[in-house]
Amino acid sequence: MHTGADDLDANYILDPNISVVYDDDQHQLPSLGSASPPTRPLRIDDEQDEYDSDAGPSHPVPPRLTSADPEDPARRQRLDESQSSTTPAYTAPRAISQLLTGLHEKTFRWVSKVELEEFAIPQSAILDTSAFTGPRNLESLPDFFLQVAPKLHSTVKKRPQSNGAPAAIIVTGAALRVADLVRTCRPLKGSKGGEIAKLFAKHMKLSDQEAYLQRTKVSVAIGTPDRLGKLLSSQDGLKTSKLTHLVLDASYRDSKNQSMLDIPQVRLDFFSSLLGFGKDGTQGGKDLFQLLKSGKVQLVLF
Repeated sequence: MHTGADDLDANYILDPNISVVYDDDQHQLPSLGSASPPTRPLRIDDEQDEYDSDAGPSHPVPPRLTSADPEDPARRQRLDESQSSTTPAYTAPRAISQLLTGLHEKTFRWVSKVELEEFAIPQSAILDTSAFTGPRNLESLPDFFLQVAPKLHSTVKKRPQSNGAPAAIIVTGAALRVADLVRTCRPLKGSKGGEIAKLFAKHMKLSDQEAYLQRTKVSVAIGTPDRLGKLLSSQDGLKTSKLTHLVLDASYRDSKNQSMLDIPQVRLDFFSSLLGFGKDGTQGGKDLFQLLKSGKVQLVLF
């Protein structure tokens, strides 16, 4: 197994037409952009969170390689397009539902199939965003909301009636990314909309955030999954009475090329704290999951 970029020939680049094979079960990962559904839930290799100081070095299984001219612009463009098309957020709800089911199973390997099926996010709860073909980055976020969720785009510009009751919750994997998203979303609220709340644990006490939500009209709450789950479970925290969309910052990749769902601890917080699954699942997360399951809240992958 290759352990680093130094092991690779300089004239080798990834071939987008070849599937990745995992060491643990030797199943291939089908393209999320393919028309036919996979025969089993999709899985992603565990990689360590760069924000987790206790985590050891990661050893992801490398994809197979093919020899090609690295200076060929046309080939590089095709490669870039192929890699972006396999980002989970770009696919239809059916593939996203299968992906989340696979990640759920990977995170809770000891849980029975029956329990996993009971807490599966239904396809009907996932907003189809595949029509948005532009890049998914900070600059495109306003256009993304305008195209795929126009009603939400209009709602955030209006003054909320209740304190601490956002129309949308955006969840991401790290505090720095939360800050970036908050800055990007502030212009969306215009002159009348509620605040864009910044909610994460680093340097911020839970009690201070509870007090802030009690006195503040919020249009959008942006935070990390564990802190959001705790605030949803707090009597003085986030309210879901006006919530219509739960947005997952799925396209963003950190310096290690990891999405938030690639990072084991963040993935665990997403399912356990934010969605209330398992023995340590929060009550607020359980309530949010029921809103998703009933169709009152839609899951959006950005």
